[in-house]
Amino acid sequence: MIAIAGGCALPPPPPPVAEFLISAGDQTYWVRSDNSGLRIRGSPLILARTGGRYYEIFVNEIDRSFPRALMSGERVFRRDLATGDSSIIYDDTAIVHMSEEYHRQHPRARMLGPDDDPDDDVELSAVGETDILNVLGPYVAVEHRLSIERQDEHGEDDTTRAVIDLRNGRPVELDRVIQDSTVHEAAGEGGLVSRRWRHDGYDVIARYDSTHSMNALALRDRRGKEWKLGMVASNFVQIFWLDKPRVDARTRHALARAFNMPARYAVSYLPDIDVPDDGNPPDFHAYAEIWLEGGWQTFDPHDRGPRVGRIFISSGLDAADAAFATLYGGANLIDIEVWATPIPAPVTAALPAQPSERPEIPFAPPEVASTAPSPAAPPPLAAEATPAAYAVVS
Repeated sequence: MIAIAGGCALPPPPPPVAEFLISAGDQTYWVRSDNSGLRIRGSPLILARTGGRYYEIFVNEIDRSFPRALMSGERVFRRDLATGDSSIIYDDTAIVHMSEEYHRQHPRARMLGPDDDPDDDVELSAVGETDILNVLGPYVAVEHRLSIERQDEHGEDDTTRAVIDLRNGRPVELDRVIQDSTVHEAAGEGGLVSRRWRHDGYDVIARYDSTHSMNALALRDRRGKEWKLGMVASNFVQIFWLDKPRVDARTRHALARAFNMPARYAVSYLPDIDVPDDGNPPDFHAYAEIWLEGGWQTFDPHDRGPRVGRIFISSGLDAADAAFATLYGGANLIDIEVWATPIPAPVTAALPAQPSERPEIPFAPPEVASTAPSPAAPPPLAAEATPAAYAVVS
């Protein structure tokens, strides 16, 4: 007997379920993976995290010029992604002090407005430039360059570097940064040639590519299988886990907007249907919704999988905008009863077209870009069944 065996290649294994941010210089990338493949979205964002909050780090100009003295500098700010509040963490004190001293010497000189032109015979020109070198944990390294030109005198140039604690805006010594455990967690293990960030279910690997003078990043599962993510030019790479622990609804909403993805803060009643009884009564519940692939998709840090029977109440930009109740004066909750009964899902109209948004930013050069196809449906982590329950609250 002759046995003829014919076979076909098995499909490659899917990447592990993962969700994290890669901060690399002036770019940040949002990576999500599951059985349907890899999704990577980038944003020109210098990102930092401390105390469980995410901050954008950016530079803004200041102008302290007078008719015969031109003085401009640059400050470094942090912006809380959740609240939108900004505060100075590094001031261009050299320009500020020069402006104050010049005004003391010339009390009648008025500071120029945005539309005012200086005189033709400028006697002093001072320019301060500030660059963000890198961010590690709660610390920001900056370089400040000062160039001064005075009439009929030689110019002056000066360069200084500092490490700033973004929590309080104070300079810190390098030894303190090296010893900080939050820096080691964000920067991973290893050296400049190879680094590793350990997760419970997967690892993120960075290897230096001497041919391109860049760092090649990969996602690796517990079997040692790797999926290429791309290449970044920065040597200062940080990983922020979004699934260890899972970020709350407010943070996810803020991150989605920072990545130019339409997002909203949503409130619902979440009954215990098809889930084990944990002993806690169901309650009003807040979560984030992000517009993906033609519809609002639920991202709920409360559960590891989709929930049945979520009863939508309201949505808005934040918790105040989507409150399920607004109370004026004193109020005490005496009693509440809720009945939740599953019913067949109603036939709904077609979803509206996807709102316009900025195209996704390529994460890597073509030769190293991920070859995983874009999934046709939202990932299991994001997808959730159409609400199929009705609640009566009395």
